[in-house]
Amino acid sequence: ELRLFALPSDDGATDSILLFLLDGTSQRHLQAEVGFLLDHDPLTGLISRSAVEEELRAQFESIAADETFGLIVLDVDYFVALNQNLGTNVGDEVLVAIAGILRKRLRGTDLIARIGDDEFGVILPHTTQARAEVVTAALLRDVHNQATVKAGGYFHQVTVSAGIVIASRNDDIKQLFTSAIDARSEERRVGKECRS
Repeated sequence: ELRLFALPSDDGATDSILLFLLDGTSQRHLQAEVGFLLDHDPLTGLISRSAVEEELRAQFESIAADETFGLIVLDVDYFVALNQNLGTNVGDEVLVAIAGILRKRLRGTDLIARIGDDEFGVILPHTTQARAEVVTAALLRDVHNQATVKAGGYFHQVTVSAGIVIASRNDDIKQLFTSAIDARSEERRVGKECRS
């Protein structure tokens, strides 16, 4: 950016010009960084809930009337107890580990977000119920097999519960999250009954 300033003399005539050349690179870099921080979770680097809702709106606008996409909501089992008993630093390690597992398992076109304290959301574009169930089963298995934390001299196995919703462009975005969370709660309840 180039700025010119006229410097008047004592009699009011312009006898000097001051020229400023400003480099906007650092300002653009700062603006980009602030934009990233507004749309992303600082711990995991995943996009935030507000950003994923914007992406869902974009999905609605871009898909054909007969196409569907999947929304998976995952929640860390016993996360509050884990934080209370092992410390928030261990809880943070768990969240970062799960974010990494999700990144490794999912396609580049899938969108991963941290949507709550211990909740993750995954958008699967152009996906059927059967495909979403296969992906969800793989995610649950990967977290179970790979997310282990060591604290107090012991290894602690981490698990997640998941709910799946298949949506089309006619569905309500806010209701999708509610439906996925309800499905996750039901899956968790049924899972507990099966284990007891």
